Amino acid sequence: MKYISLIFAAVLTVVFSLTGCATNQKKEVDELKKEIMRLQDDIREMKELLKESRPKETPEKKVEKPQPVEPVELPPQEPTLNPQPKKIEIVKPVTTEEKETVHYYNPRMGKNKVSVRISPWKDGRRKMYLYDPFGNVTFEREDVRLGYSDTATIKKFHDNGAVAVLYIHMNPGASMYWYETTITFSINNEPEWKTSLQQPATLEDHLNSKYYWDKKTKTWKKQEIIREQPVPKEYQ
Repeated sequence: MKYISLIFAAVLTVVFSLTGCATNQKKEVDELKKEIMRLQDDIREMKELLKESRPKETPEKKVEKPQPVEPVELPPQEPTLNPQPKKIEIVKPVTTEEKETVHYYNPRMGKNKVSVRISPWKDGRRKMYLYDPFGNVTFEREDVRLGYSDTATIKKFHDNGAVAVLYIHMNPGASMYWYETTITFSINNEPEWKTSLQQPATLEDHLNSKYYWDKKTKTWKKQEIIREQPVPKEYQ
């Protein structure tokens, strides 16, 4: 009996211990469930916060691709065996006078009596004519503006309308010298005296630069300078 009592007591002890362990395990399981639920709640809140903090996505813009350009086929050109040379335009000298220039005598000499007639420039040239009161040509010359220049300018008129002084400038072009000529005229537009100098001029050039107009031959003749000879001592 004594042994049976001891065995019964041991069995009760084991039962009570097992019952206590089961109770404790149930409590632990309940606590674990609560902890899991709390963690799930925390995870849900974190997800919501992440959604709110995430930048909103902007819709992508559609880029329109350019339409491909279709190549244009040009008609084939026939090869030229002998191409025509280009025409070279010849530029004529620029002139400021487009019309004829006419100077008249004083009306007291007669109505519309021409004293000077100057043609317009053409291909770098023009003509000048001087007339007497009867309409006869007394002097003529040609002005040139090409690779060189030879031009005349009326510097002075007589009271009756005739030319008094004519200035001529001649530049040969590629030269270190030029030429200046001055001609005086009578009241009938007849040449009288001419002075012609190469510039730069020397003293000797000035002494030998004067010419007079020979009416008979209608040419210029050089004025001779007569130098005085010293008187011999025996005649002094």
